[in-house]
Amino acid sequence: MSVNRIMKLRNNLHLATEKPALEDRLWKVRPIIDCVMQRCRELPVKENVYIDEQITPFKGQLDIK
Repeated sequence: MSVNRIMKLRNNLHLATEKPALEDRLWKVRPIIDCVMQRCRELPVKENVYIDEQITPFKGQLDIK
């Protein structure tokens, strides 16, 4: 897919169908987040799950924290 096509899709993507909640900063993508979270809850979980912080180092700032 070309960069121009990706940019057109990104600029025209609209996922929300209801009014935004004032306290929810991610209201535009909430349907996708809910769908992904539901699917993650359905996956089987092993007893010992470890997260390695060295895999994805991040030194930026997030406003949604």
